[in-house]
Amino acid sequence: MPAEVTLADPFTAQGSIATDVAQAMEVAALSVARVQLTRRFTDSPQAFAAYQREQAIFEKARSATVINPEVSLRAIRELNRAITLDSNFAEAWVHRRQRIGHL
Repeated sequence: MPAEVTLADPFTAQGSIATDVAQAMEVAALSVARVQLTRRFTDSPQAFAAYQREQAIFEKARSATVINPEVSLRAIRELNRAITLDSNFAEAWVHRRQRIGHL
């Protein structure tokens, strides 16, 4: 039975959906894998939204042979927003460094 999901807490929703999908596929989730499914990278929904925007920007550019510097700059701006909202958002810092490397 699918878990009840609300948009008020996107992190819980994400973890719940991932767990339901894994169970539906009859995948045996080890405790470590289960923690990774529900892990929160940040407690700030706004920071997470900026991070997701960066992911969408970069995913569209990924098919290109060479990443356009303007795409990297747009992605970096979103990551800077995420980091400003949550300076402990490690994933945002890592992706920011990677995007700077594309310039």
